[in-house]
Amino acid sequence: LGSSGATPRAGEARFYDNGTVPFVKIGDLNDGIIHGTEMMVTEAAAKESRLQLKSEGTVLLAMYRSIVKTGVLGIKATTNQAILAFEPDVARLDPNYLHYALLRFQRDFVSLGRGATQKNINKQIVEDFCIPLPSLLEQREIVNSLRVLDRVLESLREACRCGEHSRDALATALLSGA
Repeated sequence: LGSSGATPRAGEARFYDNGTVPFVKIGDLNDGIIHGTEMMVTEAAAKESRLQLKSEGTVLLAMYRSIVKTGVLGIKATTNQAILAFEPDVARLDPNYLHYALLRFQRDFVSLGRGATQKNINKQIVEDFCIPLPSLLEQREIVNSLRVLDRVLESLREACRCGEHSRDALATALLSGA
């Protein structure tokens, strides 16, 4: 089951100035591993706002605005109320498998979003959604296969960027008479 975070009162300097507790907002979600956050809050903010410090490996899902942006904590951090956090029982569910499953079903979650001007999902929609749950061994095999594919895709993206840069450089040289 997931849990959402909270946001300390805005404008309360003692909650934000010189903060040391990572505070994840939707903008920090990168569909990958989260190694840092844009914002930090103070210990007072964490305590008084009842922020729960989530452990590394916690899987995050945005419910508002940029619904279904995801991330996996690579650090201990707290989250705001727009993010649903899952701390799976690793004896039954590999966190990386859950992350890939959430990525796979992004369009489904978007289609289930509610709201006229801004589509949002809620905890109940996510918890009612069925995600296939193969054995832990099979989950890990799936994750390993998808990671290999991710590396291949990143290599191809990099090759395309290099090719575009070379094309641009050649076009500049040819068109400037150099």
